[in-house]
Amino acid sequence: MYHLYIVDDEPHVIEGMKKCINWEQHSIRIIGCAADGSTACKEILTLMPDVVLTDIKMPVMDGISLINEVHSQLPHINFFIFSGYSDFHYAREALLANAVDFLVKPASTDEILHAITRAVNRQAHRAETLQSAKIDYNSPNYRKLLKGIFMNPVSGIYSEGCYYIAIIGTIEVSTISVLQKELDICLEDQKLHASFITLFDSRLAVIYSETSLTHSEWQALLRHLMNNLNIYFTMDNDFVFLGISNPNKLHNLKSGYQEALKATEYCRWFSAPYCLYGDISYTDLPLQQLPFWDELKVCMRRNDLPQILLLLGRQFESFHEEHISPSSLKEFCLKAYLMLRNDTLGDYSIDPILEISSLSSLKDSYLYPTAIYRNYFETASLSHTGNQSKFIQKITLYIQAHYQEPISLNSAADYANKSAGYISNRFKKEVGVSFPQYVTDYRLLKAKQLLITSNLKIKDIALMAGFSDEQYFSLVFKKECGITAGMYRKIYQEST
Repeated sequence: MYHLYIVDDEPHVIEGMKKCINWEQHSIRIIGCAADGSTACKEILTLMPDVVLTDIKMPVMDGISLINEVHSQLPHINFFIFSGYSDFHYAREALLANAVDFLVKPASTDEILHAITRAVNRQAHRAETLQSAKIDYNSPNYRKLLKGIFMNPVSGIYSEGCYYIAIIGTIEVSTISVLQKELDICLEDQKLHASFITLFDSRLAVIYSETSLTHSEWQALLRHLMNNLNIYFTMDNDFVFLGISNPNKLHNLKSGYQEALKATEYCRWFSAPYCLYGDISYTDLPLQQLPFWDELKVCMRRNDLPQILLLLGRQFESFHEEHISPSSLKEFCLKAYLMLRNDTLGDYSIDPILEISSLSSLKDSYLYPTAIYRNYFETASLSHTGNQSKFIQKITLYIQAHYQEPISLNSAADYANKSAGYISNRFKKEVGVSFPQYVTDYRLLKAKQLLITSNLKIKDIALMAGFSDEQYFSLVFKKECGITAGMYRKIYQEST
């Protein structure tokens, strides 16, 4: 049975969540609820649920602060946001805080259950990993170490010497034992001792030294270790990383764990084999001022995909040299996506934001914009109007000239002096979508142009784009694009 905790300042939402789904049937039990983030934080740290469903805007402590506070002590707990604030800013903040998902109220029962089930499955995978791993219960102060890392610092334990926390990880879980063996051998030469504990998908090493090691000593030690490991790991999918904290006293291992975790994230981000906490150095870049954007626009006008890919490669080399921060790079990827969408003014959904938020390395971040630009140019070449007959081109031009007026298949048939059935079959075959869908898509295209190029009210934009009224336009926009027209405009404005 997995445990769910709900946080929302509206009592009817909590009651609705309790009653809308037969949780027990899905092996989920609601173990607690709270109306504010501060109360929830205290109870979550005590109850330790598997999944937390939380609103964003709440009294005392908001949802984003709640996630950050809990994750600083219990990073394995899965959060997802369930909020009526359908605003890109909040979605982005939630995702940067490592929320599993972001659902906008009102959401269907199926959507809620699917999101929670996905979070529960992640916890199940972690449990299987822990169960199959060989945990060293005989390691010194095992229970006290766990308590010191995840709960309050252990009081009354003051030991001479220094303790380092090292998080050891690899994509191939089976290679952890080899890593541990080599680390033991390497440390033995330096008169150091390590106790190993399995935590989640990695191994935690508590390394003891009588005195603090200098930076140069650590660098030499780790280079020696990596040279030994090169014998075993020669494939790209055998990537190994070690994140190591500053020296700590035994009673303050919680701080050491948090430092090692940040060092590990740094390793993942730059695909580095190891990182000392003191060496972490990220740079926030002024992305709007990059000459890259002007060069990209020129290449897009020329339909020059090879040059675009070359530009992206050079830019990411620069990002690596300057140690760009994850937040800056995610902003870069979002702007690259929006530039492409604004050029084509195609559909926009929240999905790209979710994809960008999950990027965990500079390499993955490079692959994301290259993939979307490749896909765009390949799709554009396949759907070029040159593949359409003159007859269908005539019909599409008719739609583009009269989109602000009532258009039907019959009116197009009268214009072309053909039967409605003949036009319907030919149009779907050559264009790839039905006649009514093409009309809707073209009207949405014009609406998006007005949303990002004018300050007109949405009701006026709806009428100018050929929709009968604002309510119908809003329904169609949300259905086709995945977000509201107002949110689409806000996302564009915040990205420029």
